[in-house]
Amino acid sequence: MSRPTHNAVFDCVVYAQYLFNMQGPAAHCLEEVQSGFVHLFASSRIILEVQALPFKIPHRYGVNKEI
Repeated sequence: MSRPTHNAVFDCVVYAQYLFNMQGPAAHCLEEVQSGFVHLFASSRIILEVQALPFKIPHRYGVNKEI
């Protein structure tokens, strides 16, 4: 029996948390999207915020635009 599919919208914080800890709860959320269990929706505003994350997070956290 297949799992039910859910719809979700992740705000910018989920993506930021993933960049800080690629094995934490935010990573699990993104894995659920990749597995097809969750259908992810995003507005153009959220996409712009995510693209700006590497420039907003201090370099000491090891996040850069290549990630």
